[in-house]
Amino acid sequence: MIEFDTTSILFCLLASVFTAWALYQDAKWWYLRLPLYFCCFAGLLLLWLRPHGEIPIDAHKAIFCSENTPTELLDSLFKVDPDQKVYSTDTALVAQYSYVDWTPDFSFLQQLDTPIVAVTVLGDGLDEAELPYLDSLAVEEQLNLPPSGIHLVRWSQHLREGERLQVQGSFHRNEIAVAADKAFRLHLIGAGGVQDSVVLKKGADLTFDLSAQLKQAGKHVWHLATLSQTGDTLAYASIPFSVEAEESKKILLFSAQASFELKFLKRWLVEEGYPLAHRAKLSKDKYQEDFKGIEKQDLSISREALSTFDLLVVDEQTALEWNTEETALLKAHIRKTGMGILVLMGEKENGNQVAILEDFDYRASSSGTRGEGRLQIGEMGSSTSEEMQLPHRNVKAKNSTLNNFKGIIRSSNKPDKVFAAVKSFGLGRIAISTLFDTYKLALKGKKSDHQLIWGQLFDAMITDYATGVWWRYEPFAPKEGYPLTFILPAKKKDLMDEAEWQSPTAGEEPLTFDLQLNEHQNYYIGKLWPDTIGWHQLVYEAKNLAVYVHPKTAWNIAARADKINKTVEHIQELKSKELSIERKQLTRQQEYPLWYWFLLFVFSWFFLWVIEKRK
Repeated sequence: MIEFDTTSILFCLLASVFTAWALYQDAKWWYLRLPLYFCCFAGLLLLWLRPHGEIPIDAHKAIFCSENTPTELLDSLFKVDPDQKVYSTDTALVAQYSYVDWTPDFSFLQQLDTPIVAVTVLGDGLDEAELPYLDSLAVEEQLNLPPSGIHLVRWSQHLREGERLQVQGSFHRNEIAVAADKAFRLHLIGAGGVQDSVVLKKGADLTFDLSAQLKQAGKHVWHLATLSQTGDTLAYASIPFSVEAEESKKILLFSAQASFELKFLKRWLVEEGYPLAHRAKLSKDKYQEDFKGIEKQDLSISREALSTFDLLVVDEQTALEWNTEETALLKAHIRKTGMGILVLMGEKENGNQVAILEDFDYRASSSGTRGEGRLQIGEMGSSTSEEMQLPHRNVKAKNSTLNNFKGIIRSSNKPDKVFAAVKSFGLGRIAISTLFDTYKLALKGKKSDHQLIWGQLFDAMITDYATGVWWRYEPFAPKEGYPLTFILPAKKKDLMDEAEWQSPTAGEEPLTFDLQLNEHQNYYIGKLWPDTIGWHQLVYEAKNLAVYVHPKTAWNIAARADKINKTVEHIQELKSKELSIERKQLTRQQEYPLWYWFLLFVFSWFFLWVIEKRK
């Protein structure tokens, strides 16, 4: 089919005028020259237009066998239509059947000289990256059912001594298991044998929650076993985790004004076993010092004094009295050492901004200096779900966003209002609390609720940087030979940095890999491909993070289920568009080569030149 445009039409008219003029000049030889001029004209015209069109090409149907294809199903489909081509990525299947051709992946089929027009997919389906290759085909699927087993699992990989290991997830019983009323049992197996277990039955998708008390620090690898109702082990997967030795965090408390809130908070800290040093201001340049569980020492604002403590707690008045040099020293110390600071806001608004809280906007609203907000204690893990009116100073983050804040205690009836919030600051944390009447909970016999509120806030403040809370890696369970991505805090704003990856193999040199600052300039991203199974150490800025690398086959049931489900969803979406084999008869664009028309043009003019010479 030839397509014309304005330029082609003008060219055609000019060529016609030229041909007519040539015939008029030499009419004697018109019967000989007319075909030659026509050839010249056609050659020029076709050189410009390059006609093209759609022509049918040979195509065929195919069967693609992915992993775990049932041989009985393949035999039955091939017997129905022996003319179908069969391809597989499974070398064992290729060796077993002479009519099965090997292919490295599904995308390779698109490069065949005789492409496929329709395909039937068997087995576990395609990888997510290959699914778009199905879009140009008529597709049928006879995939495996998602296997019965654990499809999702999560556990705490970095814990403190004395905490409980909690393993949670979802278990799928496929149609065959449900029809047969099969039950399954999960065993959480530790050093002393089975630590916890659960029986799964009555339903297709079930959730489980296993836990055990941890008593010993160090790196551990427990296991999660899936057993049939007859006691046969169906799956056995590793549950690695590290336990940090519990160290009491030393707390320094500065106060410029006495209050019941501060008195009850100090009592709670001592009851919880925190080593505590308290400096209370009595008058100008006169202080009273108190030490609980810690030796007497200097309590001034200096690097030497601050280096002893993990957390600094101050009331608002103390923070307002710091000069510029003291504020700068504190910020530098928090950023570089990982110390935290908690500022306890007073009940009354004094109109002054605390310099160290420049990322917070805690000024009172126009309605008054204090707000009333309901805090639902039950949401925080208490046995009661009672809501309480807790007076607090109105607080919000600058730019009305709390995305960069941790340990947020919100109001249940006003989610945009918060009672307390923690923000990471370099390696450390800066926090603000606007509560000033929590001591009344203890006075009313609700001491557990008072402990719960402050426990949540202090947990967010003193979480050890080395436990991995501020570090993250993906995927959750790294595998041998697969990419592993690290997300690390960026203390400095250099575009590039380096981290070290230490293998468990004795004598092997650590691997140094690059870290690149992300576009928001608040964390680094690094990637590597671990090739050794077991515990590894990520070393960055003199901090260590333990990472366990699983075998390639670890958690393969979850990977298989995900692959099957995504393939089925993609094929169903294609079918919803009413794509059929008839509508997908393959055609290809045929364009006559440029050189073909150019040679015709040259030959025509060369022949004319020969005729002229013979005259």
